[in-house]
Amino acid sequence: MASLLQDALIVELGTMHGGSAIALAAGSRKNRVVTYNIVDDLTPNMRACGMRPDAFLAALEEENLSIEWRFENVLGSEERMRELLEASLIHIDINHHGDIEDAILQFLVGNGYEGLVVLDDIYLNENMDRVWGSVWDGVCKHDLTDYGHTVAGTGLLDFSCRVLIT
Repeated sequence: MASLLQDALIVELGTMHGGSAIALAAGSRKNRVVTYNIVDDLTPNMRACGMRPDAFLAALEEENLSIEWRFENVLGSEERMRELLEASLIHIDINHHGDIEDAILQFLVGNGYEGLVVLDDIYLNENMDRVWGSVWDGVCKHDLTDYGHTVAGTGLLDFSCRVLIT
């Protein structure tokens, strides 16, 4: 999906090991990826794999991947929340309790967001079922479970209803 975008801001919420951020950045090296995680899960995971954080980041830089790693809560800053509105694509794969996902999606709807949101694990639990089942006027939903997380589900929310999936 990232390869279809050019010179776009892509925001990922839920860095964990960094794999999704790397995949999003590798999809098109012309895009800028900003990834958020409340805690730094990345550094302990790199060390567990025998990598030094500086070597890992240098390897990504060598590959010309434009990733900005932020270890903070996007909900804790009005500036960071406004940045979401500028993103062409937002990837949400966070705590799966539904409350934070719902707050972010309501913010986007309430502020006229026109981009795309990939929501992972839409069938993981009752809370995520509720979030995915919510109806927002003007937002088109596409179930991409066959192409994403085949057990827990993947959904695409198109806030401009311009995506055609065949």
